[in-house]
Amino acid sequence: MKQCFLALVLSVAVLVRADIHVAERIDDPVNDDVVKSACSSEKCVSQVLHYRLGDDKYQVRILYNPEGKPYTATKSFRLDHWKPASDFTITWDYKYGIITDKAAPQELIDYLSTLTNASYWDWYFNFKVCNGTYVKHVKKEYIGPNSEWVTTYELDTWFNYTTDLVLKSDPN
Repeated sequence: MKQCFLALVLSVAVLVRADIHVAERIDDPVNDDVVKSACSSEKCVSQVLHYRLGDDKYQVRILYNPEGKPYTATKSFRLDHWKPASDFTITWDYKYGIITDKAAPQELIDYLSTLTNASYWDWYFNFKVCNGTYVKHVKKEYIGPNSEWVTTYELDTWFNYTTDLVLKSDPN
C-alpha cells in the first residue's frame, strides 16, 4: 500500500512538469471526472487538481483512503532559535479529504464534496476539509502556580504536509 501511495504522489509530480489541466470554472468536466474516479477507486488515491478562479490560482488535493488505514507524514521544524529542530507528525485516517493550498472559495469546496458521493455517515465521521489551514502545534509552559504561557505555532499547510503521506507501520 505504501508503494501505491508513493507512486501516486510521484505521478502527480510528473504531471506538474508535463501538461497540467487548469480549470477556469468550479464545475469543470475534466476535474469532475478526476474526483469521481478517485473516490470510486479500490486503492488509496492522492490527486492534485488545479483551478484558476478569477485572478487567483488554487491547488486542491483530493485524498481517498477507502480502508481508513492510518497514514503519517513527518516534518522537522525549529521552533526556537536556541533549540535543535524537532519532528512533528500528523496522522491521516479519514476516508475522504479535500485539502487546498490556500483559502479557496467555499463554493469550490462544497461542489467537490458533492462529487465524492460520501454517505451521510462518512461525511460526519470520515471526511476532512482543510481549506488553506495550517497544522498547528500548541506549546504550554508553566510559569508558576495557576499560570501558564501558551504559544501556538503554525507549522505548515495541510496541503504541503499531506504531500508525503506514507502508510503507518504496524508494530505487530
